[in-house]
Amino acid sequence: MDGDLFAVRSSANCEDGALNSFAGIFESRLCVPRSEVTDAVTAVRASAHTERCKVYLDQVGLSSTQISMDVIVQRMLSARIAGVAFSRHPLRPDSGTLIEVVHGLGETLVGGQSHGDQIELDAKGNTLTYQVAHQSHRLVAGPVRPVREPVPLLEQSAMKMTAGEIAEIDALVRALRTRMGCEIDVEFAYAKNDLYLLQARPLTGSTS
Repeated sequence: MDGDLFAVRSSANCEDGALNSFAGIFESRLCVPRSEVTDAVTAVRASAHTERCKVYLDQVGLSSTQISMDVIVQRMLSARIAGVAFSRHPLRPDSGTLIEVVHGLGETLVGGQSHGDQIELDAKGNTLTYQVAHQSHRLVAGPVRPVREPVPLLEQSAMKMTAGEIAEIDALVRALRTRMGCEIDVEFAYAKNDLYLLQARPLTGSTS
């Protein structure tokens, strides 16, 4: 997105993995003006020590000392679609890439408030299944905060990704997995037709 607006995202070592997701537990701030970035970073870091986080840690048998919280600051994008991709299915170690994608910003997806199209690939990159998720509204970048708006009627139950985009995400995931030397999860976005890597981290509980 043009202008001095930023996305301030949590990137903890325990998020979105095979063992625990932490969806909606940690803070992220979108459409943050430059003057408020420092306060947003502080708030995101502090979200690792909230009562909500402590309750979840108790549920999954973890301690706060096991959390390492990094914060990513990026220029805000006007995302057409956004999502997450795993280098393997969290429940099937012998699988290929698993992709989940929504219209607009991906915060409702990674925050656990919504489900997106789910695409499962085999180890060679062939699409095994494509499950479409109906989506009537999307979150878009506004001038001061994200805005909820309707998805055009003809797009609500249509596939959100093309075959070319699926192949592009799969290639990105494979390259990053090789470079990082372990199974990974990735957050991505498309602004118009351009792919942006938002973050990549080791998949919780995975080994090379």
